[in-house]
Amino acid sequence: MITKIYFITLILIASNFLTSSCNNNSDKKEAAKNYIKEQSINNVPGNTVAAQPQKDSNKKGNKKAVKIMTSSNFSTTISSGVTLVDFWATWCRPCLMQAPIVEEVAVEIGNKATIGKLDVDQAGMIAQQYGIRNIPTILIFKDGEVVERFVGLKDKQSLLNAINKHL
Repeated sequence: MITKIYFITLILIASNFLTSSCNNNSDKKEAAKNYIKEQSINNVPGNTVAAQPQKDSNKKGNKKAVKIMTSSNFSTTISSGVTLVDFWATWCRPCLMQAPIVEEVAVEIGNKATIGKLDVDQAGMIAQQYGIRNIPTILIFKDGEVVERFVGLKDKQSLLNAINKHL
């Protein structure tokens, strides 16, 4: 009887600890859950995901789409102009944190450059072709050639600076 009470007490303490430690990151987890839900609805080849501008943005109502890239549209998308491609996967937590930043970049950059994302699980050959070993990886192309490479989580300003450098 004492062993059962001890065991139940340990379970309660452990679940209480997990719950309290999760609450510290609840905003991040909620954002990630919403992003996954959005991707499951919108991740149809050829579709685009509308990026939402920040509430304090001066460009109210200016929405720019993040292009969902696939094996079939990748080469034509990167062939001309400046294109940022976010290589990501649905199971990758840092990728889920990078996604809203990429969407903010899309809003801010407007039509000056193409902003896209490529799921490495669906287009593994392209990821292999460009030596993508870690995700998130962001490549910036200019007229089909890689001009910048970022591995890991990157902030909005770094991405904007890199794009503007090649415009």
